[in-house]
Amino acid sequence: MGLNMNQKQAVTREYLSRYQKAAKKAKPALLDEFIRLTGYHRKSAVRLLSRKPAKEIMVYAGGEAVKLKPEGRAFALRANALSKRLALATASRQPQR
Repeated sequence: MGLNMNQKQAVTREYLSRYQKAAKKAKPALLDEFIRLTGYHRKSAVRLLSRKPAKEIMVYAGGEAVKLKPEGRAFALRANALSKRLALATASRQPQR
């Protein structure tokens, strides 16, 4: 029986920094171990473990765009709160009927 998605995400977070810091000769062994644990295909695993962190994201709501810089878990929470705030501001600008 395989891992569920939450478990796969936890394993990915654990292996991400190890893989990126590893020497070129050590990466295939880490990759094989990661594939055995998660069941991902090799190319998908390489993409997951080689990805670069986001430098910033754009949040769009009501025609306005705001750039946010990542700061851990607070990043996602701020992006979500900001998009809701912009949506409310846009809705309040609609003419009342």
